[in-house]
Amino acid sequence: SGTPCMYPVVYCALNFTARNNAAPSMAHTYPPLDASGSLYMYPVVYRALNFKPRNNNAPSPHQLFDASVSGTPCMYPVVHRALNFTAIKIPGARKMSLEEYGLVVVTSIETTKEVVGDVIYHKFTGYTAGSVDHRDAVVLRNVVDTGDKKSTYNVYKGIEMSKEEAQLAIEGKINAQDSAAKKVLLCIHGNITEPCNWIPACEEMNGKLNEYVVIPVLWPADSESWWPLTDYQANRKYSKAAGVAFGSAVDISRNVSTSVMSHSMGNRVLLSFADSGETRNFEAVFMVAADIWEETFNARVINNTDIHPGGFKADAGLKLLDMVNTKVVVVHNQNDIPLLGSHKVNSFRRRLGQFGKEGQEGRLHSKAVEKLVNFDFNPHKTNNDDSHSYQFCDVLIREIYNKY
Repeated sequence: SGTPCMYPVVYCALNFTARNNAAPSMAHTYPPLDASGSLYMYPVVYRALNFKPRNNNAPSPHQLFDASVSGTPCMYPVVHRALNFTAIKIPGARKMSLEEYGLVVVTSIETTKEVVGDVIYHKFTGYTAGSVDHRDAVVLRNVVDTGDKKSTYNVYKGIEMSKEEAQLAIEGKINAQDSAAKKVLLCIHGNITEPCNWIPACEEMNGKLNEYVVIPVLWPADSESWWPLTDYQANRKYSKAAGVAFGSAVDISRNVSTSVMSHSMGNRVLLSFADSGETRNFEAVFMVAADIWEETFNARVINNTDIHPGGFKADAGLKLLDMVNTKVVVVHNQNDIPLLGSHKVNSFRRRLGQFGKEGQEGRLHSKAVEKLVNFDFNPHKTNNDDSHSYQFCDVLIREIYNKY
């Protein structure tokens, strides 16, 4: 007949949160939660305290507390005594599934925040201009198109979730016995691409790639200038800052097999992340129509002490290769019209997405020879396919994403 409680100072330090609206003040004990609530902790606290339930169906440390199982949650005795914790079974409590979180999006587009009770809402739109200083990202769940517009841009709304909460939701989805999804695909868009284009495309991919949980990664890419070159040059700068913000997307999938698909200038975002010195292991990387210098993976560039002409350190390509467990698949098309323009804008330096690995045979770093896989899109192109924005076409789903 008791209720789980702690001393107020411990309650405050561990930042316990109850999912129902009847959360007590830190000076009071927890009341039993009804069927709509669930008791949980941030996962870092969960793992640190090594929680285990008394029954034999113990969840692994990456899972949320599921107090609806038989038995009562408890801690190792030394922790139990130190925190003076008393626990009981909470009838009807449950953890949320990834499906209940709806669409999960990571965005470094600046948002408008609104707090309603314990829920933090964020609104964002492609109308928001980029910035070289904005290097933060937010993880949102239940992202929807509000139907409103700012100028001609759709306004989206989502609920803020912690990186830890996102981790647990993704892991729960992947570890569920009835789930076909076994890994995560982070999808980074390219130049002049807005949320109203990228979000629906990624949602459609979620239905086609059964083995993946597809997560859109958004960054502020301007697209409203009357002269495309103006947007292109601005977005090149914003993509560097977006690479730092990309760490938030990486964090939410840290404990599961994760691959990355980066399209066009999104490869600058990915390379910027690698160049920042972050350490992370990706299962595979798919560089589609990559708008980066084609010599990025060459031995003479990597071994040089000078900087990469794209604004990266000379060994940025090697850092990216070191992050990948299996292969870096370079999907290219020599008839890519936007990359032909980029080639001219970038002092006539050819782009990786034009000629791929084959364009640099004999000059690649030994690790690039081992890890780079070449895929020429041109022979597979149909009359319905764009020469540049082909990242979601069926042949790539069949021959690339489902194979690696």
